[in-house]
Amino acid sequence: MRRVGFHHRNFITHHPHTDKHSSRTLIEHMRLRAIAALLFAALSAGVSASCTSSKLSSTSPTTTKCQVSAKSSASEIAAAGGTTTVAVTAEPECQWQASAGANWITELTPSSGQGNSEVRVRVAANADPVARQGMVHIATVDIPIMQDAAPCVFQVTPLSRSVNAAGGTTTVAVAGNNACTWTAESTASWVSIQSGARGAGNGTVTIAVTANAGAARSGVVAVAGQSVTINQSALECSFSLSGTSQAVGASGGNAAPVGVTTAAACNWTAVSNAGWITVSSGANGSGNGTVTFTVAANTGAARTGALTIAGQSYTVTQSAVSTPAPPSPAPPPPAPPPAPACSYTIAPTGASIGASGGGGNAIAVTTTNSCSWTAVSNSAWITITSGNSDNGNGTVKYSVAANNGSTPRTGTITVAGQTFTVSQAVNCTYQINPTSQSFPLSGGTGSVAVTAPASCAWTAASKVDWVTITSGAAGSGNGTVAFTVEATSNNKDRNGSLTIASQTFTVAQTKN
Repeated sequence: MRRVGFHHRNFITHHPHTDKHSSRTLIEHMRLRAIAALLFAALSAGVSASCTSSKLSSTSPTTTKCQVSAKSSASEIAAAGGTTTVAVTAEPECQWQASAGANWITELTPSSGQGNSEVRVRVAANADPVARQGMVHIATVDIPIMQDAAPCVFQVTPLSRSVNAAGGTTTVAVAGNNACTWTAESTASWVSIQSGARGAGNGTVTIAVTANAGAARSGVVAVAGQSVTINQSALECSFSLSGTSQAVGASGGNAAPVGVTTAAACNWTAVSNAGWITVSSGANGSGNGTVTFTVAANTGAARTGALTIAGQSYTVTQSAVSTPAPPSPAPPPPAPPPAPACSYTIAPTGASIGASGGGGNAIAVTTTNSCSWTAVSNSAWITITSGNSDNGNGTVKYSVAANNGSTPRTGTITVAGQTFTVSQAVNCTYQINPTSQSFPLSGGTGSVAVTAPASCAWTAASKVDWVTITSGAAGSGNGTVAFTVEATSNNKDRNGSLTIASQTFTVAQTKN
């Protein structure tokens, strides 16, 4: 308060009859009264001002006082998503706001507050195989949120391929994220990677298979961490002979050899179907070879016999013995009629056997009593169990091994010079990939790869009315089934299934 002074001349009029002492006393008294009046007025004004309102005024905290700090409880979130909390530290009267700096940070609870608190942060799943970082902003503080990369997942289709004995190339498809790398490597010496040994994301692997000179075989190619089976059928053997028949004189002896031409891995046999013809060498062979045989001397009429060489009939005819001239000029008696040649029939001429194999119906041989015959299997998977040889009428029984390959096969038995054909079906096995798929409530489309032997038929059908098959409702061998999933407004999870090639494919529709 500024001090106020009063000059005595403002308040005292000089009287000549007043003495000096009395004048000073009066002046001092008046000055003190003036000061008291001023003090009272000032105090009265203050009290009056404070009593005119019932509200108390306060001063907001300064910026320096409202310092907010925050810290996340987790250093990293898993790729599958999840939640973490951010601890906020501030003075009780300090307000703050929270916001997300990335669209995959989906929820902040609460989004604002005052004083100390915890903010719950929800993070969506990371579908990419790359780690990511986003920010949560609370007041002036940035809190980093780290999320792990998703694992690399690959889809390889199909998981098996079949190649014929001649070899060649085939392909498999790889589907994956572009950030994910993969390799392809063969584990079989007869299978090699022609192209696509390395890749990233979607790609194609071309596989080269060499020709097969032996039995059916299987190998494995590792593609993007998955096993692809390569099945190659056995060599289909074909045979040719240097001739189909030969004539031999009545004296018999060594006949001209018969040449056999075939692939190196193909086995064959040579057997005589006549008692007067004997195979002297080449009864068994593999690849190209020669069969030699001898013919006994003929003491009667001309005759005809046969050999079965590499599953083919080779005919041998032998002339009759010479008749000496009569001692007289009389005409010789008429020559006796030639002995009838042996003829053979078999019934039935073929059979179809299931993939599991087993014995087929017996083969009946019909001929005359003097005619001999044999039965020989020309395929390693067909075995003669009885009736390998006989004279006259007879019966041949056989058994067939199980077919564990991926393609049907055909073999033969030579019975009395006749060909009996055995056809065997393949054992149908089916695989689907993938076996399940999840969709959002908005629905979507999907596809399933079917792997099966080429001769094996299959169907696909939906078990629920909200999943519809759009293509591939039926097929044979490898194929693809496409389907659509309807959107739902029910806001509830639901599950359904498809039956594809007798396999169950699961469809899930979820809110998350």
